[in-house]
Amino acid sequence: MGLTRRPVASRASQAVVEIIAHRGGAGAPENTLASFGWAAGKVHSAECDIDFSSDGHPVIIHDFTVDRTTDGTGDVTALTLAQLRALDAGSWFDARFAGTQIPTLDEFLEFCGPRFDALYPEFKRQCTGTQVNTVVDAIVARGLEDRTILTSFWASNFDLVRQRSHKVRVGYECQDANQWATNLPLAAADGNAVIICDYTLLLGDPSKVEDAHSRGVEIVVYVVNTRDAAEKLLALGVSRFITDYLITPRVAA
Repeated sequence: MGLTRRPVASRASQAVVEIIAHRGGAGAPENTLASFGWAAGKVHSAECDIDFSSDGHPVIIHDFTVDRTTDGTGDVTALTLAQLRALDAGSWFDARFAGTQIPTLDEFLEFCGPRFDALYPEFKRQCTGTQVNTVVDAIVARGLEDRTILTSFWASNFDLVRQRSHKVRVGYECQDANQWATNLPLAAADGNAVIICDYTLLLGDPSKVEDAHSRGVEIVVYVVNTRDAAEKLLALGVSRFITDYLITPRVAA
């Protein structure tokens, strides 16, 4: 299952490198089983996006609409699961992926659970208690609580997660300094959380790395698509990278 995480060649940290496939990576249609299959065996972990059909089923898709990544149109939450499953989610990428379906969360967990060390599903919206419970219960049912990090820009989603499980890790996402200042204390207070941020935020202000580490909070960065950026982050003590192209920084032998 997965790859062996290796110690980083970094003065700043004794952490190990974790490479996380962003939406499954850029080698196949994003957020499909084809993309996760492409990444399996190449990286340690897989990131995906969760939204909900109009009849309450969690599905794996990034955008609020189906327009960009399928042959359909409309808001994801306005379509039933059957309608979403009838869409072609592969031809936009390449004709050889014609007929590829939008996966359900259950399919993602079943497929990726045995193939990756960790899973990073992201709540794309502010969710209801029923929606969060559906996701957490699916993770628990497959025995993946200790290998799943549920992420979101909506901190309120994590209050709901914690009503259901304290074992699942959560990831507070932030794009700018204001969100960092708000979310880092929340992640530290939770005790089983990471902070997930745009990597340029750290390159612009490296003191944030020490700030997080001093509070016992690990950092995951997105979307790192060059080795140069990855190695600069390694030098700062950051070693968990979400990437489209499965960029792997140089590590200790």
